[in-house]
Amino acid sequence: MFIAFMPQLQASAPTEHLGLSAGPAQDSVLRDSIGEVVVIAQRREERLFFTPGAVELLNGKALRARQARTVPEALVATSGVFNQSTSRSGSPFLRGLTGNQTLLLIDGIRLNNSTFRYGPNQYLNTIDPFSIDRMEVWKGGGSVAYGTDALGGTIQVLTQEPRFSSEGADWSGRAIGQFISQGMEQSGRLEGMYSGENTAILAGATLRHFGDLIGGDTTGRQNPSGYDEMAFDAKGKFRLGDNHFLTVAHQYFRQEEQPVFHKIQLENFLRNHFTEQQRQLTYARWQYQPQGSKDRLSATTSLQKTIEGRESQKNGSSVLTEEEDKVRTLGFSMQYEYHPVQQFRLSSGAELYRDLVNSTRVDINLISAGLTTSKRGLYPDGSTHLSAAVYTLATWELPKWQFTGGARYNYFAITTKDEANGEATIKPDALVGNFSALYGLTPKDNVFASIESAFRAPNIDDMGTLGIVDFRYEVPAFDLTPNLL
Repeated sequence: MFIAFMPQLQASAPTEHLGLSAGPAQDSVLRDSIGEVVVIAQRREERLFFTPGAVELLNGKALRARQARTVPEALVATSGVFNQSTSRSGSPFLRGLTGNQTLLLIDGIRLNNSTFRYGPNQYLNTIDPFSIDRMEVWKGGGSVAYGTDALGGTIQVLTQEPRFSSEGADWSGRAIGQFISQGMEQSGRLEGMYSGENTAILAGATLRHFGDLIGGDTTGRQNPSGYDEMAFDAKGKFRLGDNHFLTVAHQYFRQEEQPVFHKIQLENFLRNHFTEQQRQLTYARWQYQPQGSKDRLSATTSLQKTIEGRESQKNGSSVLTEEEDKVRTLGFSMQYEYHPVQQFRLSSGAELYRDLVNSTRVDINLISAGLTTSKRGLYPDGSTHLSAAVYTLATWELPKWQFTGGARYNYFAITTKDEANGEATIKPDALVGNFSALYGLTPKDNVFASIESAFRAPNIDDMGTLGIVDFRYEVPAFDLTPNLL
């Protein structure tokens, strides 16, 4: 028998919370004047009913009701999403695709980096589920708006927003506990928020311990499958003037000693663990919106760091292998939303991401006085991946009709520095577009048709991986070009 218990304590003085409509995430689920949900799947606020795509929304209420232990698990009951999982980590499938063929975003910033592999991966599980405000799943879309990897679609995770107050300073807090019987989970989170007229700050910290999974019928205890997790996040919003706003945020997430259950059970490993799975994201977003205007200008700069440490040792072997991959991603984007007339909207922008990949491996002989041998890491150490793009998305509305179209040009410069094969550089590019037409049958019914092209550019995992990944041995592949659909 499994028992889930999630008490919640919250205290706050009554206050009027003022959201900032220019942000990528609102104080709660956005609604228009007639109560319809608003999403930002196409990089701008759009009523879900009039979004010409298969978009699913999970708001905070739905996420809390599911009491999901992880972010991938929260997607299990979402229409059109299949979640592959061999432990608590999970990899979502959209349109039958996963890994580096689906795009993951957090607060509008790419979570995908140049080491994401082709098959299922664990990286969506590096987001604290307690910090989420809502999630949007865009099945089969996202390449024009967000770039490479969105062959199967796009999953956008939007974290909680601090809220301004119009009635003076206000303090509020929240405590969450989540427990599952038989030692499978003990989790706790503390949050605090300050709301002022021009300043709002939200911060939270989470500690979690997962014991071994207990399966039904003949599965029994999956040993080893438990691990520890900690997370911290803080976000501040500042009103710099009547029309200028600044958002500054930091997220820290770390898992320790997470076993790879299927490798230990199926591949004769004595030990196979992620010793460390860490992600840090820091970003600042400036927004400008003239008083009484729908036009909007924003700029975002971000720094994301991921660290993945692994240890493995075969049964009967005296060699312990320690590996570590570090990826540092610098990002910058600008976007301008222009409404020259009420029936026409245009969103145009540019973005730049640059990855630096460091990868190491050490073999330790446990019976030879700890003799260590340095070897090539899983990826070529010092490799870089640059992505630069410009895009535009336009919407034209007529009585009962809505037409949407867009285009993106993406340029890449990818360099791998392999000790055995030397340095290799490729500079592919891709041009993609989309078009859709929507017709309103009734106030509650519509029909739409859309056509989209998508692409996945080569990354460092494609060009430089040398070693065992999942159940196979991979070798580098040079001179690749983008895969267009």
